[in-house]
Formats: sequence, C-alpha cells, structure tokens
Amino acid sequence: MQPFATILGFPVITPNDGFPDTKTLAKWTTHPQQLAADQNATKDNAPTFIWATADDQLVPSQNAVDYFLALQALQVPTELHLYQHGPHGMALADETTAYDNHHVDHRIATWLTTALAWLHELK
Repeated sequence: MQPFATILGFPVITPNDGFPDTKTLAKWTTHPQQLAADQNATKDNAPTFIWATADDQLVPSQNAVDYFLALQALQVPTELHLYQHGPHGMALADETTAYDNHHVDHRIATWLTTALAWLHELK
C-alpha cells in the first residue's frame, strides 16, 4: 500500500550528493545507486513535502533539491522549502524538540504548519 503523502526533513536522497557517513552506507548496501531515490523515482511516487536548510553540515541540501527536481520532472505533486540557515536535525525547530538554542528558529518552525496546509490541499 502506498502512503497518501510523504514529508521529508533533511532527507538523504542519493549518495551522489553527499552522505553523512560512508562507512554506515557501506553496511547498508554494496550498490549505493540502488538507494538513490532521485534516480529511482517514478510518476507513482506519493506527493512529497520536503524541507531542509541550505547550510546543513551533515546532509547537503542538494539532496532535497535533486529529489524535488526529480519529482517535478515526473509531475508528482511536491513542495520544497529550503531555509538559508539552520543545523541538521531541527525537528520542530522550537523549544519542544530543541536540545540547544541553535535548534530553535521560529521562522523555520513554520514548516509544520505549512506542511499541514499542504496536506489539506491534497485532499
């Protein structure tokens, strides 16, 4: 069964765009291209909401951009929000989930409200 939609934050999409730990990737597969979601997307992919930060030091934001472009080329409903600054793993980007002040950004925290509005538009 296919999901109704997906919401991705700081997604690792392809080993071609950088991966946080190549040793971990080697444990997952000996064929990393099989994990390249942007190269394996089809018109049947679920609608997708993507958000990330441009200066993420762990997962390059190019992952989010490449997946967005792949889904757009296939005419899969998709939305991308790429914020200029913010560390990896901001979660809700508010005091609820932040483990330090660097992970709190009230502008970025609007991603959840935006994603919920996007989901309602899909109905």
